[in-house]
Amino acid sequence: MQILGPQAAEKLEAIPLSDNTIQRRIVDMASDIEEQIVEGIKKSKFFAIQLDESTEVNNHAILICFVRYTEEENFREELLCCLELPGRTTSSEIFNALNEYFQVQGLDWGKCIGVCTDGAASRNGHQSGVVAKIKEVAHPEMLSTHCVIHRHHLVAKKLSPELNTVMNDVVKIINEIRSRALNSRLFTTLYESMDSQHQHLLLYTEVKWLSRGRVLSCLFELREEVKLFLRERNSALVEPLLDEEWMAKLAYMADIFSLFNELNISLQGACTNIFILRNKVDVLKNKLVLWDSRVQEENIAMFPHLQDFLSVADVNRKLIFNIISQHLKALVQNLNQYYPENEDPRKGNLWINNPFMEDVNSCALNLHEKQKLIELSSDVTLVSKHKMQSLSQFWVSLEKEYPSLSYRAIKLLILFSTTYLCEKSFSALLLIKTKQRNRMAVNAVLRLSETTLQPRLSSILEKKQQQISH
Repeated sequence: MQILGPQAAEKLEAIPLSDNTIQRRIVDMASDIEEQIVEGIKKSKFFAIQLDESTEVNNHAILICFVRYTEEENFREELLCCLELPGRTTSSEIFNALNEYFQVQGLDWGKCIGVCTDGAASRNGHQSGVVAKIKEVAHPEMLSTHCVIHRHHLVAKKLSPELNTVMNDVVKIINEIRSRALNSRLFTTLYESMDSQHQHLLLYTEVKWLSRGRVLSCLFELREEVKLFLRERNSALVEPLLDEEWMAKLAYMADIFSLFNELNISLQGACTNIFILRNKVDVLKNKLVLWDSRVQEENIAMFPHLQDFLSVADVNRKLIFNIISQHLKALVQNLNQYYPENEDPRKGNLWINNPFMEDVNSCALNLHEKQKLIELSSDVTLVSKHKMQSLSQFWVSLEKEYPSLSYRAIKLLILFSTTYLCEKSFSALLLIKTKQRNRMAVNAVLRLSETTLQPRLSSILEKKQQQISH
């Protein structure tokens, strides 16, 4: 450029790229990232995966698999593969697609120590599910986990008949306004004239975890605007909004599901472990027991919407409090059902979370390991290290000094507890592959969008010619 001068530079810049130049570069970088991930998995003693399957814009079934493995002195989480499933999405099809990828990449199933799924029958079937098929070829001590977030969603999903009726009415009211373009525009004009804090009602979507809490809170806070709008149109759907008992139930549901949303969000994220997530579930269970006792004392300070509404409404408080108490008790029972204590992986393994506080006799360790744990807990230099590092970093760093304890700790910590990364990737996939770009091959693009690794550009460039023929 400098030798030929600026005019020549302008002419060169005006030369258009070929139609697949950008695609080739994306594929090259994605391939390099994939090589790095496969190399890292092969170097790691063992790894864990999370699986989920969904359907994209072309109605193609997509299987996404994330992997967690040890790298240097920490864990790394990466997208392992994004596979299109031909035909049916049975357990056999899913396993065969994943197994073929493992064979092509030279990955050893024997190092797979854990699989996390959303609990669907095709994945978690005891005899013919994907997990059962993986257990036949994986590490003999492999553990399967049901996504903690998905279980939390199942707990909150069950409602008593009284509350379920309110939820059905809410959906009908919102659909009456949002599903019709004219009604939606007129309602927008109404709430703007009334200086409402919300811009519009939210549509309820069953598959979205946070949908219920946000929808209920939004409707409750816009109840006057909705009531006025339905009245002007002589809609029969205004009747529930005129019933103060119904409104009290709506206020409670808006409060309780907003609290569920807070927990749901805290369960999401990368680099989580079973100790952090199960502790949060235990906190919720204890709070529900506390709230139930407070409700029986007619103290509802933890439910601000309900408290404000009952301060001005004339309703049968005893009836409302009884419905709330029954619902809170049912939630505790559901939590015990979906998070049974006998299946809690923390049982006997609390020393992993805090090796300096745990009673050695209660640990699920052999004599030699207990002796080593006593030595570790007596080392004051490791106390500050434990506080400064993450749990995974701490135990990986002790691999040489305390190999048996480190092995047992890493084997449990490396497990995925949620399918959050898969769900997040499906959301990214919706943005990448749209109706206008429905023929796009998304594997490379999705890998680059989800990775934390950097492509080795110097290595990629060494393999390229300066000029290729077209």
